[in-house]
Amino acid sequence: MTSSKIVRAFTGWLDKHSNPIALLETQQVLSLRRTLIVFGLLILALWIGSCAVIQETSSGAEMSVLLLATYSIVAVLVVPAQLLFNSANRWSKDKLEMLHLTQLRPMDIVLGRVLSGAGLLLILGSAITPFIALTYLMPGTQIQLVLLGMAFVFMMGLLAILFTLNISWRLEEYNFANIGKVIWFLMLIQGTFGVTAAVLGFVERTSTTELEQILEAFPWMIAVWGILVYFGIVQSVLLFRHPESNRSTPYRIGVFLTYILGLIAISALQGLSGMSTDEHYMLCLVAIGLSGLGSLPLMLEDEVIGRKAFVELPKKRWQRILLFPLLPSAGSGMIFMLLMMLGVMMMVPWSGLSEDQFTGIIYTPLQTFAFTAMLLPRLRKLAVASILSKRNLIVAAYMPAIAAPFALFSFAMRDPLPLEWMMSNIFPLATMVNELNSNSLSGVEVWAAVCALLCIVVNYAALTAAWDIIVSREHPSIQMTNTLSDEVETSDEAI
Repeated sequence: MTSSKIVRAFTGWLDKHSNPIALLETQQVLSLRRTLIVFGLLILALWIGSCAVIQETSSGAEMSVLLLATYSIVAVLVVPAQLLFNSANRWSKDKLEMLHLTQLRPMDIVLGRVLSGAGLLLILGSAITPFIALTYLMPGTQIQLVLLGMAFVFMMGLLAILFTLNISWRLEEYNFANIGKVIWFLMLIQGTFGVTAAVLGFVERTSTTELEQILEAFPWMIAVWGILVYFGIVQSVLLFRHPESNRSTPYRIGVFLTYILGLIAISALQGLSGMSTDEHYMLCLVAIGLSGLGSLPLMLEDEVIGRKAFVELPKKRWQRILLFPLLPSAGSGMIFMLLMMLGVMMMVPWSGLSEDQFTGIIYTPLQTFAFTAMLLPRLRKLAVASILSKRNLIVAAYMPAIAAPFALFSFAMRDPLPLEWMMSNIFPLATMVNELNSNSLSGVEVWAAVCALLCIVVNYAALTAAWDIIVSREHPSIQMTNTLSDEVETSDEAI
């Protein structure tokens, strides 16, 4: 009697807290005839392949290769393609807009479809479990490699599902959805070849002694995979959020987590392998450049955050001050980028730097900040910048658009001087200039400091607006409401 109560309580909790999108999507996919056909063909292929391997070689290694190759094709190609071509009618733009009228959050919609794809991966992977037990009984089997290979394939399959969902949802907004899906399907085929080759090489070439090193590196791979999954979910969620919602903080958290992982990796490499000062210096420059690259989308944010995002700000002032770099608006985005660069500079071994390296480590963050926040924010007033997809296109084309005139000019002149000038004064590539001519770095740190200060002056209004709204909670709509109420009171008194 007690056990039945526990079961009823568990099923009741599951019905209450389960994701309805995941249940509906899983039920719909499993009810399709082609899903049953795929499952049957998978078992038939594994049975025929295992029989052939046992009769010819009786080698556990060959059997492991067969299982992992089959699962790679299913996880990276078959399941994402199932979701790609099954979403045309069930997830059209009109039906997504209807879902916005329900109590479902954008996160529920995204997680529901991701969980459905993950469940399908597990269901198809369960067909391989008996054959894994068979390989354990065969000579030459390294069961740890097989399990690690299946975990790697599952992770790559989940990434393929996330990217497929992003692509399919965005293609529904354009008129070339069918062509786009065919192109993405061809890219999935290419990705399947890459994952299959990586897994086969991993099983065939990894020895028992190398397995310990792989196990040590596996947590790092999981961390990188987790960040990619986070960004995939965030990009999908932002696609469904209200235009005045907070669209910035999830992205900033992802950039911050990537940044922290990079700093931990630099510290771990320095402690384990004893990196030289030159290697540490180069890694810090790369981290500074990636920090500026990750902050590019933040520069096109509005100076005034949306009304819905304003209402959802933390209630306590000290929390808003502490979280200021992570909260939306272009002004707080500049502070976010500056803090990341200062964090990298604290990791630099200042005592071991040469004169040129000292100049480069001062020049690079200042010029990166100026390059990122000087010209790009001027584009936020354009009409196309109000649409998220077109705003991302502007950010992606920003660096090539700035570089193109200088590259064409240097090509036409047949002289490296214009290109060197571009590298030293426009882009944060002081290390390349240092390789060309060490004397060309004299004074560039002063030029970078002037550009950074000028950037702050130009964007002073955005900085003050961000502080007034986020910290002081002075939203323009509230001020406008107060002004209108004062005018009404004045007119009443006059009457």
